[in-house]
Amino acid sequence: MPEGPRGIAELVAAIEPFDETERSHQVDVLSWLDRTADIYRRVKPATPPVHLVSYTVLADPRDWSLFLVDHILARLWLPPGGHVEPGEDPAVTARREAREELGIEADSPLDRVMRERNIERADRAHLPRGPPALA
Repeated sequence: MPEGPRGIAELVAAIEPFDETERSHQVDVLSWLDRTADIYRRVKPATPPVHLVSYTVLADPRDWSLFLVDHILARLWLPPGGHVEPGEDPAVTARREAREELGIEADSPLDRVMRERNIERADRAHLPRGPPALA
């Protein structure tokens, strides 16, 4: 489990950006993590004003339709996600939020593929992009 800003920065830095927009977001997040000591929301609605959240994109494997949540405050349809609790792994947050918001026990197909192929986490960036082939 990542510990504090440095641990989260390691996770973020290990992501291979999909495009320049994602690369720009990654640079911004890494810069924020380098400047802050407290990444967790302490007081609702937003103290500190910038804090760590985790979202997950869930797709139905039959037709690759996406599961979204009607976020009332944001007035947007968003993937399930929310605030990372102090000391919580962002992956645990994403699974918890999928369960709370959609009643779905999220299981990552990528994690399954990695287990089946015995792929190390560091090699994740080299997997082909797109949905996994259906058997």
